[in-house]
Amino acid sequence: MYAIPESNSLIFERPRYWTLTNYLTTNEEINRTLMYKFCLDVSKAMDYLQESQIVHRDLSTDNVFVFSVIPTDYVNCKLGNICCCERVSEYGIDATVTKPIYSNQGENFRMPPEITSKDASYTSQCDVYSFGILVFHVLTQLVNTNPIGESGCVLPQFIRQIPSALVNIINNCCSINVNERPSFSEIVE
Repeated sequence: MYAIPESNSLIFERPRYWTLTNYLTTNEEINRTLMYKFCLDVSKAMDYLQESQIVHRDLSTDNVFVFSVIPTDYVNCKLGNICCCERVSEYGIDATVTKPIYSNQGENFRMPPEITSKDASYTSQCDVYSFGILVFHVLTQLVNTNPIGESGCVLPQFIRQIPSALVNIINNCCSINVNERPSFSEIVE
């Protein structure tokens, strides 16, 4: 068990490369296969949470820990910061019970726009939106950039940096229409 300096966090398994944010910002050239594997590992972890009716509520590269940088390893990264997780009903977590922890303004653009409404309710589709942002951050290594325009699509200035199939995944995950967002099991496929 390790304490993170100047934080109220404990890590029970020390990740060799710390957070995904740290890894992405300190390594200039990262193998595309490894980038895809990071995204796949996170999507599998999120699929498990979604199947268990649990919403993470704080999915970002800051909350993913890198354990291996060998793409053929079974697991390269693991999900962290599960203290924000909550079990949900089919209707989500009601904002009157659990207040939204972020708005999607400023540095909190990783959260979907529906969370800012007065009667916000967390559902797994909120995590899907955050996953779309995470995929962008992994593929571009621009971890503090909001890539999504008001239409719910990747902004034109970033499209050339990402393979078109992955632009489609990001756009689907970040759709303004919550019902158009895929499930994590669909993303894993």
